[in-house]
Amino acid sequence: MKLMTLSVLSAYVASTLAADCFGIVNKGLADLADPYWDARYAMCHNEPNSGCGYQQECSTYASKPLGYGGQMKLQVTLTRKYTSNKKGFKDCWAATEDMINQCVKGQQRYAGTWSANGQLYQVDGEIVEA
Repeated sequence: MKLMTLSVLSAYVASTLAADCFGIVNKGLADLADPYWDARYAMCHNEPNSGCGYQQECSTYASKPLGYGGQMKLQVTLTRKYTSNKKGFKDCWAATEDMINQCVKGQQRYAGTWSANGQLYQVDGEIVEA
């Protein structure tokens, strides 16, 4: 009985922390994930005078030229906000990794959200003119 309860609880916890993915499916998007990882690093690394301020709401941006001649680029925006009176973004690394792995690399969708513990993370990617 305990084993069954533990496995059900584990499945519930995993599902509550999963990213919600949306947007257009692009079968080649998994190979273009670099700007998603770059935006994640800028948001979560907390080095002074760069990226987001420590434990602050913010948005970060990254892009990657596409195709020959670089006329188009994949532009990524990553945003984090508070959804309760709790302050802090303790899940920054895990939340953003979940979104990239599940949405961009897994489902090959441009956008996703992750929300838990009073934190909301949203990533959006789009192809724009360079």
